[in-house]
This record gives sequence, C-alpha cells and structure tokens, in this order.
Amino acid sequence: MTEEQLQAECVTWLRRAYPSVLTVPGKTSTWSPQHTEKIKMQGYSNKNADLFILHNDGVFGMLCIEFKKPGKVLYNRDGSPRAENNGHFKEQLRVHEYYRKQKYRVEIVQSLTHFQRICNEHLRDVSRNHDPYLDDFTPDMIPECNIDKFLS
Repeated sequence: MTEEQLQAECVTWLRRAYPSVLTVPGKTSTWSPQHTEKIKMQGYSNKNADLFILHNDGVFGMLCIEFKKPGKVLYNRDGSPRAENNGHFKEQLRVHEYYRKQKYRVEIVQSLTHFQRICNEHLRDVSRNHDPYLDDFTPDMIPECNIDKFLS
C-alpha cells in the first residue's frame, strides 16, 4: 500500500465516521508539475502535513496528519530520523514542531487502525461540542471541483 492509498482509505473512513468534521488536504503528490507550480504560488508547500482535521478538541486547535508508507522504518533506535529519511522528512519534522508550538496535534500515521484511534480520541467530543451550523452537513454537499478548470 502506498501513502496515497493509505490516505484515501483513512479519509474515506473519516467521512463515514464523522461526516460533519471538516478536513483540508495539506498537499498532493498526484498533480502535474504545472499544477504544482500554481498551487505553490497559492501557498501550498510539500512540507505541510498531508491532512488537516479542523476540530478544536479543547486541548489542540487542530489535528495534523502526516501519512507515511506502511512498514517504512522512519527512526533509528535512538529516536533520530533514519539516514535515508533525513532530507525531506527532516524538513517535515521541523514544520511539525512549528505546528506543535501553535497548539496543533501532529501525528505520523502508517495504518488505518492508528488513524482511527487518533481520530476517535481527538474527535471524542464532536457530538457534544460541535458547530450547530454543521448538523446537517455531509461531504456530498460539497460541489465537485474540476481542479484543471480551477487552476487554468
């Protein structure tokens, strides 16, 4: 399973389990180089987390998820990033520290069960402390967006 497949599986579960919770994708690796340049000009960065779950649980203002390929070894026994992960992964970890300073929860996810546990914990109050304006909201209410048309 790839990172992209894991993310799709997790987002599908999240939309079914918590249909009123809003999410924002942090980045995408599947856009063409032309689209990538355009979205970078609009503020996207490949250092951002893969998914932002926009819910304040009273402790953290938001949940930031970084997906990594299942089974990939990310750290050495001493807790330092593995040498083959140092470049991009090290930059991501630096950004994750920035998120934490902003009181955002950051998690690196490599499985659906880990994602489910984190979401269930972070969203435990969603039925008690939710936005009443979103009571009837479901993801299918969001119009489909043709990204090619939008970015051209």
